[in-house]
Amino acid sequence: NRAIRNDGNFTLIFIDLDNFKKLNDTQGHQAGDLTLKRVAEIMIVEKRTEDIACRYGGEELVLILPETKKVSALVIAERIRQKVEEAELEFEGNSFGVTLSGGVAAYPLDAQNIKSLIHAADIALYQAKENGRNRICLHDLDKRHYIRIDFAEEVQVIKVDQESEQLNVQGKNFSNSGLLFESPVAIEIGTQIQIQIADKSISKPIIVKAQVARVEKFKSYYDIGVSFVEIDDTDGNEIAQALAKNLGIPASSLNQKKNPEN
Repeated sequence: NRAIRNDGNFTLIFIDLDNFKKLNDTQGHQAGDLTLKRVAEIMIVEKRTEDIACRYGGEELVLILPETKKVSALVIAERIRQKVEEAELEFEGNSFGVTLSGGVAAYPLDAQNIKSLIHAADIALYQAKENGRNRICLHDLDKRHYIRIDFAEEVQVIKVDQESEQLNVQGKNFSNSGLLFESPVAIEIGTQIQIQIADKSISKPIIVKAQVARVEKFKSYYDIGVSFVEIDDTDGNEIAQALAKNLGIPASSLNQKKNPEN
């Protein structure tokens, strides 16, 4: 209701523990309850102060993130998923582990009411289960898979055999295949660029390598469309690896071009 009144947005993460029935059957219901409690504790630690976590039913949990874009929700959901996967559980001398799957949907992008939003997140969750479990999937009816994103950092344009050029741009659409943004100047088709994705939920900006695929001139700016090439995994960043997996691009160590010395 607050988002509707204030013309705001929020994102919902629908989480389900993988193979929970099997866990109950092999370890017992008390072990299942212990597992749910541990996962809930991880969610509480990893979520932000303003986020709302609750149990939806059975082994299903919901996390609501006010004023949060889907790309930021994906980062938070992946962080929770990784922490749960790494957790070592023990009950009556038996050690075991657990994984979870999650679906992410956003208001008003994917649905205009809470019932439809939960359904949208549930569809994404089902996709995560179908794709092998232990993963997070985004809901998106748009075949272009657009995700809204706000840039907190500059986009760095890399030109071969030339000095790096910094440009301040306005992000427009972020998709599984590429990015669309507004630039004050034209960028030649084929130019390689590095895009910094920064958010308060990410400790270090994630750098994506891309290539300019189209340029369209408007009155006071240029629409620049780029295609993703790879994502920087120089430091073994698990969040970057998860994002690369979701976007369907390779994660590797990028050799970032530095300005030559004068």
